[in-house]
Amino acid sequence: MNDLGGVLRPEDFREIQSYEDDSSGDFEGMLDCIGRIIAVGVSEGRFTERQAHHDLDVALMIAYACNNIGDYEHFRTSLQWLSDVEDLARGCGVWFYRYANALMYCGRPRLAMEYLLRGTDEEPSYPWNWLTLGRLYCHYGDRSKALSAARRGLDLVPADPDFTALMGDIEACRTIEEMESRQPGEDSPDRTAVEAVKGIMVDPEGLREVKEALRPAGWIADHPYCTYVMDLPGGSVFVTLMMNEAYLSKIPVQDIRRIIDAIPDMEDAARAALGRRVEGRPLYAVSVDRGLRSFLSFAGYGGQEPVIASFDERMSLDVPRDRGGPFIAMVLLEEDAWDPDRIQFDLVSQWGIRCRFSTDGSNLTFECDGDLVIISKTSGPVPDGEAEENALNNYRWPDARDRVGQHRAHIMVALVNHGSDCIAAATLHTKIVSAVCRQPGTIGVYIPGAVISADDYVREAESIRDGALPIGDWVWVGLSHRDGEVRSYTCGLHLFGKLEVETVGCRDRPDTLLTFMNDLLYHILAADEDLSDGDIVQHPDGRMLRVEVSEGITTDGDTVKILFPPRIDRFPSHLI
Repeated sequence: MNDLGGVLRPEDFREIQSYEDDSSGDFEGMLDCIGRIIAVGVSEGRFTERQAHHDLDVALMIAYACNNIGDYEHFRTSLQWLSDVEDLARGCGVWFYRYANALMYCGRPRLAMEYLLRGTDEEPSYPWNWLTLGRLYCHYGDRSKALSAARRGLDLVPADPDFTALMGDIEACRTIEEMESRQPGEDSPDRTAVEAVKGIMVDPEGLREVKEALRPAGWIADHPYCTYVMDLPGGSVFVTLMMNEAYLSKIPVQDIRRIIDAIPDMEDAARAALGRRVEGRPLYAVSVDRGLRSFLSFAGYGGQEPVIASFDERMSLDVPRDRGGPFIAMVLLEEDAWDPDRIQFDLVSQWGIRCRFSTDGSNLTFECDGDLVIISKTSGPVPDGEAEENALNNYRWPDARDRVGQHRAHIMVALVNHGSDCIAAATLHTKIVSAVCRQPGTIGVYIPGAVISADDYVREAESIRDGALPIGDWVWVGLSHRDGEVRSYTCGLHLFGKLEVETVGCRDRPDTLLTFMNDLLYHILAADEDLSDGDIVQHPDGRMLRVEVSEGITTDGDTVKILFPPRIDRFPSHLI
């Protein structure tokens, strides 16, 4: 803690405030900066994670950045941080202002008014609570109270343009959407603001029409999205509309009905396009985002990865070949217990990843940079001894089989890449997994092909901070011996849209072969390189190695084979 008893030091405030000037601000950068400051402070022992999460200044700064970014997810993040320090907010008008505005943009304007009234009582001289309070009074038609709030504000900040504009808004009886969409000094409303205000007020008639069209069972509103269960001929499907009720009520009912009615057709299209990848897999979830893009999730069992089919707003199937993933890892736990709040805090403190979870106790979901992330705890070990079997592949961890056999629960971390950069998606997934590894009693991480110790996984993930790719957390390089030959193979390149790699004919030392393979893999992924039949790869010692693409030896389907020529142990006599 600093000399004043808080988490943030004067130099921290200066660094955070440097992301804003008089005319603009980099609020995403500001959030990243706060996350770095917290991570460094915790690592240096100046304060604990719990202290950072219960610090008024930290919460106010995070809320300031989030509220200025201004989308639904960031307003939800603002609410969480501010609610955690409500017991510290007595007499702090700015806390009430930022909390009330976040409440309003999350579709709770009536509750926002209650906090604004408390804020004007706690610190009457803070003007901006009067501003938002006046706007809400105006929206609800209480002209007298709206004028009183506007005049109080003008007494505190004479001739302020926001309060002057509020007087005109009251005269014109404008709605909160109209007032919040207007940006000072701009001729046309800001697009982001217009989108955000759709989440403030529910249109009761619009929401009624949507619900009549959906006839939802088990409707859950604004947690953080709208979810319900839909019955289809193949079974029940969990539907997530990635918006709150206020935003949903503004979407034309025919657009929602068109998407929901088309789910069976989209499922048929996905099955026809994906073929064996989804054969025998039930459709278990459908998500629709605010851009009216749909994502159909087909279940995976026995260690199988779930398959996601995405559709654009025209309901055309998009099956990208270069996006990579889905990226999945299992974090193995000694005890059947976890701390979801700790996961959320570690994501922020370690990597600056801010998110608002939707949770049902054992499943956490959120969206980050357009990617869907699912974190799910399952009681009991990974079925069928699968983790123990794959632990035997880890030649770097002598007692891997015994340690992995001690796990009593596991946390699945899955990321469905909806973007176009599979390296960025894999990096995000690795950050999330390494944060989950901070759970008490973590044994290891089950990745495709092997189980890595938790310490090794986190150590490899730290290379991200230096701008490197954590190849060891992405692709496992297996080794086998046969007739004096050391063979290697990869498991994980397919997640990046690449063929797996095998070596044939190598008689090098295993550590020499591993160094060669790791360098080759780094080049393939960093340069987005595809090796083709007949290509030549140069070994660091000068050997020219031919590439062959043919049916895999240790892997199903075609693989890239690096062919090592026979080693000449003695020179032919005519060359001596």
